[in-house]
Amino acid sequence: MLLFTRQANLKKHPNGHFNQRSIEVLGSIKRMMNKNSLMAVIGFTLILQAQANDLDLSLGYGVDSNPYKIKQKLGPADTAYTRLNIDGSWSIGSSIKWELQTEIRDYEEDSNFADEFKWGTALESDLPLNWISKRLQWQSKLYYSQRDKSYISKSSGQIGTYKNVSIRDRYDYSEKGFQTGFKWKWSRRFMTQINADVREREYTDYTRLGTSNFDYQQRSLEGVLTWFPARSHRFRLHAEASEQTFSDKRQRTLTGTSIKSTDLAYDEHTYRVDYRWKEKNKFAWTLSGQYTQLRDNGLGYYDNDKMIARTGLRFTGLPQIEWGGQYQYAETQYIKRAQSTQDTSEDTYSHRKTNTLKLFLEFNLKPRTGLDVIWFTDYKIEQHQSDKSDYQFDRSIIETGVKIDFL
Repeated sequence: MLLFTRQANLKKHPNGHFNQRSIEVLGSIKRMMNKNSLMAVIGFTLILQAQANDLDLSLGYGVDSNPYKIKQKLGPADTAYTRLNIDGSWSIGSSIKWELQTEIRDYEEDSNFADEFKWGTALESDLPLNWISKRLQWQSKLYYSQRDKSYISKSSGQIGTYKNVSIRDRYDYSEKGFQTGFKWKWSRRFMTQINADVREREYTDYTRLGTSNFDYQQRSLEGVLTWFPARSHRFRLHAEASEQTFSDKRQRTLTGTSIKSTDLAYDEHTYRVDYRWKEKNKFAWTLSGQYTQLRDNGLGYYDNDKMIARTGLRFTGLPQIEWGGQYQYAETQYIKRAQSTQDTSEDTYSHRKTNTLKLFLEFNLKPRTGLDVIWFTDYKIEQHQSDKSDYQFDRSIIETGVKIDFL
């Protein structure tokens, strides 16, 4: 799909940007392939449902006020888009499950560099270890995913460049990994999970231009403790430690200059507390707080602290109607950066805050249609603040569509 459109013979201006005719050619090819692919994916979904355990489709049409996520004066505004999500799972024997997820987001021609294509697949197994304890299970997952999305420069609002050469695919990646662990339900009120995860992510390589490669390997260990003090209430404590090493990325001085003959690595620790209060067929309230500390193995240019606080409400009032919302506050602080670097190949802010509000309304159409169909309308507002003006912007999205559960 979007991957294929990049094979078109596109002409560029000397500054590395596509000219208007090339953009029109790219847009027309992309829209044609996206429409054909959309029908193919839906058809393939209908075929696969015969063997699936679970198969869900979500199709939405919306308007995005800031599709490039940049300062409003630089980019297109109020652009329509179409989104398609498909999630499915299939059993292989009694203990193995295959999962497939796909997301396509297709914007109108004026904002087609905001298009995004993601897909992932996984093999999962869940084995009871009755010979040890009837409350103990061993879980494992082998997974692979890809993401394709153009890199837009925050300062220019155009396809990102480095040394006057396009780095459009800078943040495209493929990822593979393996996760394994245990789930132990002590009693009716307590449950513990311990998981180990090893993953490898490969980005498009631009080292020929003299810039770093984002490829990395990550190893992590997490523990989760869940407590049910009452039937309607749940508390969850989560702790995770990870180590991330880069294949070809340099450490930096506190002013952002790359240090030759060095290899960058991170240590990261995350702590999260979640609470949920759920009354069946009435409402659900969630509350969570998260703190993440990241430290690099160099002078500390990448050292940062991140905090996330989130709360949400979901109501079930009138028959077949649900509504609610969620608010999230996120803040990231790079604690040692002396000043922003001028390197255009990666983000350079030192401090950033984001406020996000989401509202939703859902109508269950099954009583009228006999099918598991939900019509939804979602509205989201984002406010981004930063010490660097390139990262200060607002964004709102409204989307409506249907969710279909085939099984």
